[in-house]
Amino acid sequence: MTTHRRFRIVRWQIAVMGATALSLAVLDSLSYGLFFGVSLLGLVVVTELSTSRLVALPWRSRLRRLAALGLLGYAVVVVLRLTDILSVGPLP
Repeated sequence: MTTHRRFRIVRWQIAVMGATALSLAVLDSLSYGLFFGVSLLGLVVVTELSTSRLVALPWRSRLRRLAALGLLGYAVVVVLRLTDILSVGPLP
């Protein structure tokens, strides 16, 4: 039963990532950073929507750690991007 739930979460995440890629391609704004950010947000949403309040499964904590690690990585990417933008200097 636990394996079935894991596969369901993986299928949901793949669907979210596919919808994200398709939506960004249609809007002509597909980039790696934006895709990563929206997919990471989708992972957090899928994780929270599929959480059972009655039973605490041990693999759920690993999934949340993965999401936290992804958020930390995305924060680093955003900070680096902001430093690149701000280091250009004032416009003439």
